[in-house]
Amino acid sequence: MQTNRLLPNNGDYNQISKHMRYAHAARTALSTQLILFKTTDCATRTLRQQ
Repeated sequence: MQTNRLLPNNGDYNQISKHMRYAHAARTALSTQLILFKTTDCATRTLRQQ
């Protein structure tokens, strides 16, 4: 019987949703690191100028 590949089966859906959650967590962690880096960089420059 031919299954419709446009509608993923449950296993595929679980894999996709798990991957999406992982990708979202990775993006969030990266943006947090960038914010911390920028903040630290600004603070360091301010201290050097004083």
